[in-house]
Amino acid sequence: MDVNCLEMGTDCDQVVSGESTGELVEAVHGHMRLAHGYTREQLDSAELNEMIRGAIWQSARPREIRTPRPDI
Repeated sequence: MDVNCLEMGTDCDQVVSGESTGELVEAVHGHMRLAHGYTREQLDSAELNEMIRGAIWQSARPREIRTPRPDI
């Protein structure tokens, strides 16, 4: 499984991968912390994690029917 950072509303084109949704969320957290300066407190936010899971879900859908993601 993978998700492109662009699909999360950023101008970053990094692709993050994981074998499961849980691994992918952790990989996204690591990328957001290292590349975008998010803190552990921000990454623990239920709202942010809902957006991350939504972006992962959307990335599995065909591009032409995806729902645009708001900026994070």
